[in-house]
Amino acid sequence: MKSFFSFTLILSALLFCLLFAGCDDGSSNDNSSDDDANNDANDDVNDDTNDDDTSDDEQNPSPYEFAPTPSDEIGVFVAKTGSDDNPGTMDLPKLTISAGVEAAEFESKSIFVAEGEYHESVSASDVSFYGGYEVNTWERDIRNHQSNILAAGEFGIKIQEIESGRVIVEGFIITGGQNSETREIEYSSGVQLQGGIYILSKNIIHGGSSKYISSGIEGGTQAYVTIYDCHINGGSLNFERESNPPPFFVFTAGIYMGDRSYYTIINSVIEGGSGNYNPLSYGVFATDYSSLFTISSYIYGGDPMADYSRSYGIYLYSDVLSHPTLSVGLINNIIHSGSGELSSADLMLYNVIRAAVYGNNLWNDNSGCIYQYGLLGIMCMNSISEINEIDSLEFTMNYNISQTPVFINPEIDDFHLDSASPCRDAGVDIWVVENTLDYLGVDLDFYLPHINFDFDGDPRPYGEGWDIGPDEWTGQ
Repeated sequence: MKSFFSFTLILSALLFCLLFAGCDDGSSNDNSSDDDANNDANDDVNDDTNDDDTSDDEQNPSPYEFAPTPSDEIGVFVAKTGSDDNPGTMDLPKLTISAGVEAAEFESKSIFVAEGEYHESVSASDVSFYGGYEVNTWERDIRNHQSNILAAGEFGIKIQEIESGRVIVEGFIITGGQNSETREIEYSSGVQLQGGIYILSKNIIHGGSSKYISSGIEGGTQAYVTIYDCHINGGSLNFERESNPPPFFVFTAGIYMGDRSYYTIINSVIEGGSGNYNPLSYGVFATDYSSLFTISSYIYGGDPMADYSRSYGIYLYSDVLSHPTLSVGLINNIIHSGSGELSSADLMLYNVIRAAVYGNNLWNDNSGCIYQYGLLGIMCMNSISEINEIDSLEFTMNYNISQTPVFINPEIDDFHLDSASPCRDAGVDIWVVENTLDYLGVDLDFYLPHINFDFDGDPRPYGEGWDIGPDEWTGQ
């Protein structure tokens, strides 16, 4: 396969491989080293669920969760009944997550957090976080034993300087900083990620509120991030600013990718954010040298409510030809532009080298574009039939629809499909387009078993074909 990464990204990816000992030797395919860098990062974060070798794996009690069985040997424990003077054991937990981080980093352990509200901004490096536990038995039920992190500053969790190979955050409700008349927050985010390898699984993440930029996930340079079964909202801009900075410095984003990053999103809901003083919102916003692979998710551009507002479902942009967005794979997603007043688009691909867009519902019920694109200028397409005719060696779109998805009740965040939804059986079999995705540097095997199930754990496909979006309709 032709190499499409820059020398810098290749070098950094190889460095990840050498440090983390998770690299594939490439003997099973013809991928070049740049593709292996993408896949090896995901190989490392998924090997605990995909292989039969338990010598390097902690026992995992569920095939759909990454959390190992909690024990004092591998974990530091945090509970609202604890004390930071405690050693952080199951019987004597810490009180704050920050104190748990200090102990876990020193002892090279993970953190297990019991139900309750934790009002703090947590900074960490080589520590994985698992929430959703009952404090007395340490049995896990993410839905009924909710672990909530409410930011005391700008962010809920900030992770950086990873050296161990990967960090997992699973089973939390995380809310970014809250701007108010008594506490000014200029930039807020639920989760901040610097360079490294991450898994975010089964979290609800909200960007909070700020004056200038709010994001559910803010990713730094060279972050390899895999997101499973999450609901992410960009937050809001609800306070008037004394001055008017350039518009690209004021926005909300469900996911704000850093440059030279590689994101994979599976079975998730991503919303761009809102706010009375918000002029611009993105479901997913990516910049130079980044790559994005999204399958079976719902991505909504958001609801900016300032005058002349703009919104975009997925916005992949580079302002110079020498710094392109590398590759995009969008399979079986529901993508909506949002409610921007001045302009909007479901999908904006500007200066993108490679793309495979199959089986999506590119749904736009306002006056915006379904698809915007360009290298030196911006073009708009609103005919789904014409979009489905885009076909070249490195840029293909097909089998997409453009219809109201008919959710059960999106007003209360119920994004299950109604029985009348046109998304039922309308997606593509992802294994049929496997070769195309492999050409983009995506190996589906690295995302097993998750891609064969929906966000409820129901198997795919059900009925005559794959459904579009995070839910596979089963009639129940």
